[in-house]
Order: sequence, then C-alpha cells, then structure tokens
Amino acid sequence: MPKLVELKTNFVAGEFDPLLLSRSDIKHYFNAAEYLRNVIVLPQGGVRSRPGSRYLWKVPEIPGGGLSVVRMFEFQFSTDQTYLFVFHHLSLTIFRAGAVVATIVTPYASSQLRAVLTTEGDLISTGLSVTQSRDTMIVFHQDFAPRVIKRGGSHAIWTIGVYDIKNVAIFDFGDTVYVNGVNEVQTINFPNPGDQGNWVVGDTFKLSLEDEETDNISFNATAATMAANIQAALRALANVDATGIAVVASVSTNTVDATFTVSFTNGNGQRPWGALSYETISTKQVPSIDIIVTIKGVRPGENVWSDTRGWPRCGVFFQGRLWVAGTRSLPNTLWSTRAGSYVDFNSKKIDDDYGISATTDTDDIPAFCVIFAGRHLQLFSTAAEFYIPASESDAVTPGNIVLRRTTSRGIKAGLRVYEVDGATLFVQRRGKALREMIFADVELAYQSNNVSLLASHLMRDPVGYALRRSSSTDDADYMFLPNIDGTMTVFCTLRTQDVNAMTLWETKGLYDDVAVVLDKVYFSVVRQINGTAQKFIEVMDETITVDCAAANDDLGAPLASVTLAHLPNTMIEHQLDGFVQPAIQSSGAGLVTFARSAANSYAAGIRYPDVLPDLYPGLIWAIRTLPIEVQLPDGASLGKKRRIVRLTLRLYSTAALYVNGNQISFQQFGSQLLDQPPPSFTGIKNIRGLLGWDFQGQVVVGSDISTKATLLGLAWAVSI
Repeated sequence: MPKLVELKTNFVAGEFDPLLLSRSDIKHYFNAAEYLRNVIVLPQGGVRSRPGSRYLWKVPEIPGGGLSVVRMFEFQFSTDQTYLFVFHHLSLTIFRAGAVVATIVTPYASSQLRAVLTTEGDLISTGLSVTQSRDTMIVFHQDFAPRVIKRGGSHAIWTIGVYDIKNVAIFDFGDTVYVNGVNEVQTINFPNPGDQGNWVVGDTFKLSLEDEETDNISFNATAATMAANIQAALRALANVDATGIAVVASVSTNTVDATFTVSFTNGNGQRPWGALSYETISTKQVPSIDIIVTIKGVRPGENVWSDTRGWPRCGVFFQGRLWVAGTRSLPNTLWSTRAGSYVDFNSKKIDDDYGISATTDTDDIPAFCVIFAGRHLQLFSTAAEFYIPASESDAVTPGNIVLRRTTSRGIKAGLRVYEVDGATLFVQRRGKALREMIFADVELAYQSNNVSLLASHLMRDPVGYALRRSSSTDDADYMFLPNIDGTMTVFCTLRTQDVNAMTLWETKGLYDDVAVVLDKVYFSVVRQINGTAQKFIEVMDETITVDCAAANDDLGAPLASVTLAHLPNTMIEHQLDGFVQPAIQSSGAGLVTFARSAANSYAAGIRYPDVLPDLYPGLIWAIRTLPIEVQLPDGASLGKKRRIVRLTLRLYSTAALYVNGNQISFQQFGSQLLDQPPPSFTGIKNIRGLLGWDFQGQVVVGSDISTKATLLGLAWAVSI
C-alpha cells in the first residue's frame, strides 16, 4: 500500500471539462480542478471566493408590464470622466460614479436591443452596436439610421440625434422600388476657331475616355461635319457601346461659337463616366479645347441605406475614416467615409481620399456583425472572419482595399470582440467556444484558436461579453460572459504566463448582461423579489461577500437598522463590523432591523446560492480537485482505491473554511478574543484524519459562511 505525496501549486488551467477527466497525460490536468464555483482564479495561481455586488438601480418595466431587455456600454469622455450607458426600453439611462445623472429617449424598443435569431440559427437582427470617438458615441442598429450621442457641458447634459450622413452610395437592388438613373452629358468647345493661337482647318487631335484613346480627328470648319467626325471617333472606342454615343453641334454651318454635346445613351447610359480629355497631334499654333461634364451620369438605384433596405449594423473609427458594415439587404458589404471626414461617404471616384465600398467575394453570404480596429481592420461575420491586409503598414484606399477571408468560424451575433495581448477574442457562433484570432508571422495569416477548449462545458451560449483589463504587471485580464442559463462564466487570462482559467459564478437570480467601465464591472441581474421578477443593475464590489447589497464601511454613528427598499420580504445575509450575523427577513418596505447596532460598518444583501447542493449542501463557493492520478511501479493508479491521509493547505486571508464538509478552525488563544471579528488566517493548515476509501481521491474546499477566503495551493499524502 504505497503512500504518495502530491503537490498542487496552482489552478491556472481553471475548471476542467468533464470530457477531459482521463487526460492526466497533459500538464493542464495538474493545474486544474473539477469544479471552480463562485470563485475567481488569481494570475499568481491561487483561487479566492468571488466578490459580491452592490445594488445601483432597478430597471423600469415595459409599459403594460414585463422586464425590459438591457444592453450596457462604457462611455469615456476623458481619462477621469467615465460613464455607464444602460439602454432599456425606449430609453438610455446614464450613470456616473454609481448614480444616475441623466435619462434620454431613444428609438430602441426592448425587443430591438439584443440580437435575434430564428430557431434554425438564421440571423434576424444583431441588436445594438456602438463606437466612440472623443465626446461622441455612434449607435448602430439595422432598423434605424445611426444615432449620435454627445455629452454637453456637464454630467447631466446629453443629446441624441440622427447622424448627419452625406453622399450615401446608390445601389440597384433590382426591383421596382429603385429610382431611374441619369444619362451623362459632356460638352466640347473649340474657343474662337480661326483666331491666332487657336484651331484652324487641318489641325488634328485625339480624345480619351477612361484610358481609351481615339484615332486622330481632323478639325473642320463645318460644325455638322465636325460633330460627325467626333461621334465616329468616340463610337470606335473599345469601352463604349457604339449606339450609345451621340454628338450634336449647337450650330450646323461653322464651328465658330459651336458647342458639341456628347450624350451617353442606350448601353452607355445611366452610369457615371470619366471626363473626356484631349491631346493635340498636329497643329499650326497652340490651341486648346474646353470640356465640361454638364450632367453627371447616375446609375439606376436607390440609397444603399434606408428604412426599407436597412442601416449599418456596426462601425468603427480607423485611419481617419468611419467604417460601417452589414445591412439587411447587403449583409456582406463594407463602406467608409472619405479620409479626414466622418460623415461624407462619397465613393464616386477611386482617388485615395474618397470613400470606399467593398463586398466580399465568397460562395456564401457572410453577415458582418462587428468591425474591429486591431493590427489590421478586422471584420467578423456570422460565417467567417476577414481582414484588410493593407492596413498593417499603409493607409487603406479605394485602390488597394481587399477583403481577405482568413478563418471560417463565425461570431455570435450581438457580442463584441476584445483585444488581449495582440489577440482578438470573440465568441464563436452558437456560443460554444471562445476563440482568439491572432496573426501568425510565419504563415502571414490569422489563426482562430479555441482558448476555451479545457472548459468548453462552461461556454453556455453567452448573451453578453465584457473585458476588465489588468491594471498592473502582475494582474490578469478577466472576461465576463453571462450565459443564457443565467450563470456567469469568468475567464482569467494572462497569455504571457500561460494562464487560461475559466470558473463559473452563480447568484440567486439570472445574470443578464455585463459591462466594464475602466476597472469596475457592472451586471444586469434578474431576481425574484417578493414573488415578482425584477431586473437590477449592480456593480461588483471586492469588499463585500453578498449580492445586490447595501453597505457602508465608515459609519459616523451607530446604526440600528437599514432600509433595502429594493429587497422587500427577502432573507437578508448581513455583516456588522465584520461579524457575520444570522440571516433575517426584511419587512414589506425592505426594513432590516439589526439584532445589535453596527458601530463602524455593515453590509446587507442576498446570500450566494448553494453551488454543490447534492454533494455538500450549504456551500456558497467551492473547489473540487480532480481525481488523483499517479504512475505506480506496477502501472497506473486508475481503478485502484485510494485515501487521502493528510491534507496541507496554503491559505491567504481566510476566515472560514470547510474541507469535505468539515469545518476548519482558525480561532487561536490570545489576549483579545472577545468582541473581535473572526481572524483572517494566512499560512499553512495541516488536516489529518480524513476518512473514506474511493476510486477518485478528491477534496472539496469551500465555505457556507459569507467571508473572504483564498486558497493558494495544496498538497496531500495519499494511500493507494
């Protein structure tokens, strides 16, 4: 019966997919756990109980009843002035420092705020999308002209209006809705023929039309003959329909003061043409020709964006242009403004500073949902990912733009993308994987790696997505993904240190949406309060260990009660001066009367739910290790019974802990035992006498007390 000692130094691989439980051959097995519930992985390797949340605001119901859909975004006016935008039914409520500062009317009803798919997964709507530049946010929705939101002279002054778009492109959708096009007309004039320095009979010249050059044309004194000569020369060009060029002189006798009108009709009609140019071939003097485009040709069609055809679904500012993409009628097309302008979409020329219009050339029809300005301009669609290669070192222009398809994973409509350490992370279509699109310098192409492979069971079709970036060199980036089942997947990533850890959070309610404003994380949560479903906006708070809470850690005078108006007739978990108190029920008005007065601080809210009710009821956070698998002299340990005879925990600032359902004592003798909150323990705790033989050899560490706890690592001695 060998006794082995195993050391687990970290949990940087996060919670392990149950389908990987036999993969003890990979290094991630020894850096992971079977369950990591209501905890957060630290980039240093340890795990701590998750933070609680403070109540901010109750989302108004839709008139007539029902909860409104909520979409939340960050607005950064300056480095020290940031706001939380909460879109709900026909309204935008704006928060500053946790308080409502303004509410403005929007055209977006509750049903239009979030992406909508058919039961087969076909895209109906991508919901809201935003981009920001300085003091302006532009809001995109396929059913509405883009709106621009601006802050005025104070936190409380905000305006919203239709974005002033100019020179919208024209497109022929091929049905009876479009307006007729316009035939082009250009005029040619030979100034004062016969005068010194001008044209005389016998001079020759050529005309050019869009890089095609005519044969030599002889100048003639008779206007009718001259018109016939010009018409014949133009009709002989390779780039025109011969029957669609007509040249008529304003007079018929001589060319003095004659204007020759060139009309583009029939096969050459209803389109813009480049202006005619000329070249003198043989002349006695130095004559000139005046050529004017009097009527610019217009293709048949209608505005590419409208209430009928749809409006852009997404946009971003990049290289001095506003880029937009994807409408209902043209889901796979990209447009940009002219260089240096954010409103002028004039793309009638291919000059470098003109606007751009480009459509993907693929067998399928990808629907663009997100544009992201990264190493390149990246476009994410429901079917594939694209990028514009010229944006890496050169400005993108109408002449060099190429939409290059790179990978074919597809993004989940309605979710944003984020850049982390050079990789662009996005949720794959159907919400079953989190992928990073990263440029491979060796292959000179993008790859879309599955970063959620070790915990694919925690990707439960997210309905929201937000990133809290690290604020120091030893911190990590945290991604928050509220799932369709109301849980929250939290992803800790530090790519340079191979930290990729997913955990699962649960609350007494349903996580609905998430946003990050600088380093503060905001949640939209649906809770059943007093028998009624209500939606709250809450902010994550590292200092408390309950949800939807009210708290104060600097009371000026003793406090005997507190009113939680948002939590009437609700069981309230609370702490007074650091002591966890027995839960009590609030009154119908939300009044909570403490058993004793709080002298310095209090925190009162909703207790976390049981995370392992079938195994150890009462635990509000839990870590369950993976089965112990070791290589024995006579073979693998799989299928052999084992017992943990000694467990060693390395803890940090932990006040309460249970191991396999048994409470661990941290109380020590000393001079100050009374009237003090439970001490926080930092150090090593040895536990002996764990009973029971089984085929797994697992440990469950957790707590049923709402206090903070951090497990840095553990070791166990195992008999097999």
